[in-house]
Amino acid sequence: MGMFRRLDPVQHRDRFRHELKMDRDEFAWRQRREMNEDKREDRARELRLKAQQQQATAAQRAADQREKEAARAEAAAWSRPVTRYTGGTSRGDRHLGEPLIVEHFALPVSVAVLPPVGSGAPPLVSAAEVFLDADPALRDDAEWISTVGKPVHAAFKTVDQRYGGLLSRLRDHNWWRDVCKAAGVVLTSAVDEPRKTPRGLPVTRKVTTHDLPTITDLRIAEDGLRIRIGARVGDTAARWAKGLDTLRAAFKSAGANASKMRVIEDRAGNVVLVLDDAPSTFPKAVAPPAVEPVTSTAQAAKLYPSLVWPLGVDSKGKPITATLDKFPHVLVAGSTGGGKSVWLRTVIEALRLQGASVYVADGKRSDYVALAGLPGIRMVSTEPAAHTVAVAEVYETMESRREEASRAKAAGEANPYAKYPPILLVLDEFATMRSDWVGLGGRDKDASVADMIAALLRVGREPRCHVILSSQDIYVENVPQGWQDNMPMFASFGAPSPRTLSSGAIPERLRPDAQRIGDRITRETPGRALYVDRENFLIREVQTYYGYSPGTTSLAPKADPKVAPPTPEVRAAWELASETAEQVPWLYPRVGIKALDGAWRKGALRDIAATPTVALTDRDGNVKPGLEKFDPTNPDWLGAERLGGRKRRADGFDDEPAPLATVTPIKAPRATAPADSGAATATASDPLAGLVPSAAELAAMSVSERIEVLRLVAQIRGGEAAPAPEPVVETTPAPDPTPEPVEPVAETAPEPVKPCPAAFDPAAASDF
Repeated sequence: MGMFRRLDPVQHRDRFRHELKMDRDEFAWRQRREMNEDKREDRARELRLKAQQQQATAAQRAADQREKEAARAEAAAWSRPVTRYTGGTSRGDRHLGEPLIVEHFALPVSVAVLPPVGSGAPPLVSAAEVFLDADPALRDDAEWISTVGKPVHAAFKTVDQRYGGLLSRLRDHNWWRDVCKAAGVVLTSAVDEPRKTPRGLPVTRKVTTHDLPTITDLRIAEDGLRIRIGARVGDTAARWAKGLDTLRAAFKSAGANASKMRVIEDRAGNVVLVLDDAPSTFPKAVAPPAVEPVTSTAQAAKLYPSLVWPLGVDSKGKPITATLDKFPHVLVAGSTGGGKSVWLRTVIEALRLQGASVYVADGKRSDYVALAGLPGIRMVSTEPAAHTVAVAEVYETMESRREEASRAKAAGEANPYAKYPPILLVLDEFATMRSDWVGLGGRDKDASVADMIAALLRVGREPRCHVILSSQDIYVENVPQGWQDNMPMFASFGAPSPRTLSSGAIPERLRPDAQRIGDRITRETPGRALYVDRENFLIREVQTYYGYSPGTTSLAPKADPKVAPPTPEVRAAWELASETAEQVPWLYPRVGIKALDGAWRKGALRDIAATPTVALTDRDGNVKPGLEKFDPTNPDWLGAERLGGRKRRADGFDDEPAPLATVTPIKAPRATAPADSGAATATASDPLAGLVPSAAELAAMSVSERIEVLRLVAQIRGGEAAPAPEPVVETTPAPDPTPEPVEPVAETAPEPVKPCPAAFDPAAASDF
């Protein structure tokens, strides 16, 4: 017990205090430790939360990035440029889903069918088989088999042989697309197309559309296969023409004969590919259709609406004609030997038989003289001054008709021109003619006569005054563009020259075809011509008519081949035409030039044009008494160009007088020598001095008088006595008592006669 001491209260208190302090310190320590642990836990929790937030932010950022990238990829995909193809070898918008029908010009029904792509049928099927499948009863129909089935089957064999490979390729969309792209006939357009992606984002993409030509019709025409292309905005034949070489090569690779393939436009503006591969069957020569001559001017006027230019036939022998009413004037070109003059005489003969009043201005001076005495031929001029009178005659007649028609219209007459028969003015070798006019006309050149021609071309159609203007070449210096624009029909005999091709005679878009067709026309194909319808942009190769022309062609058994009928068929036609030519009545008098001497051709052309004319013949074609002196075809015509003394050619003996053919025309006015002219008198050295007329006196004499004087001179020089020639007394002819010609009074129209075939009417005929 002694080891333990009792603590006094103070100690006990101190000890208690000490233990209490220790407890407090331990509690404080524990409390601080717990607080520190809480802080550590809070910090850790805070760090964990921050880490979680960072992770969430990073994940969101990654998700947003992925969304952006996906949106960009989607926008890029939905705005990617797109190329589309429309059209093709289908019919319209039904892309290759329906058959294509092949028509044939010689059949009333289709000849073949191109089945739809993917149908499993052969690429080309005979239409006869299609008809039989649709109606099996036709197999027992003998009439159908003979009239339809067999002709279709026979034609199909030819079509399949010539075009089977090409037609099957035309149904190959990819082949057609590649060919059209290579030829440059695909119409391409590009637009920016707005749209939204699946996420709703607005984007724009470029859409390029290639519009392929669509084949709408296939037809076997007289000139071969024709492929019609559906009309497209911006598509033209000129555009296709630029790719013709590529198209020809592609079609040849498909087995077609495309060497002569060309492009045209139909009336609806559709482009038509013409293979032009049909075998040519041009005849060697062909005569125009026979016509019956009219018997009165009233009948000629009545038949005028059906009166045609007899042009010729195409490669299949089909006549190609054009009415004078729709094609009032004709422009003709052609070098020597091409058949131009032959055709002009054919036209003249055909129109005079049908009542036309014909004036011919012959620039060559010798091509048409044989026509001068024929009924209906009013005048054949062979010199520049006479050409001027011929033009003035037609012009003044036209103006007279217009004036009369104006009064008739004012009086209420609906068609005042219906009573007039047609008038034809032929100006052949116009380049030479106009050059002669310029040399003859003096300071005014040829303005006055050119103005008359321009007026005839501009307003001559309604008064029924028609002009054929012919020249070797056509160029604006001689045939102004305004004149050419008023001549809707152009014919080139032989290949047109580069000068003619570049003129306005051939529309620019037809010049490649004109060159192509012209290259086929050679001197071995006389009478072959290029026909151009300038108003309807049509061009054709034709064999022009070779007609009978009195005084030029011959039916003699051993006639020169140049003027004899070339074939038995033409001979038979000429024999009929020669009989018909004898039946033509004299509906109009011939026109004479009322000149008193050769001075009428001096001065300006306007004065020459005003030279009076006179009706030479009666209703039987006989020259009226006393009017021979006004007949240009008569050797004693007062207005003839007198001949004077040029040194003779060495074509005869020295002691013979020079023939009249060896003297040179002079342009001195007809006059007798003046009294004080200083004429020589007879001397011992020259007994004829004073007896031989001077050059002026010779010029004043008629041809017969001149011949007699030269004969007497030759006799005297040869030693024979002869009396001196009596002086020639110049007398002024008495005024012509014959009244000016009056248009015949309309007679009661007789029974209609057979006119020329109906005209080719571009407005009515199919261009396809």
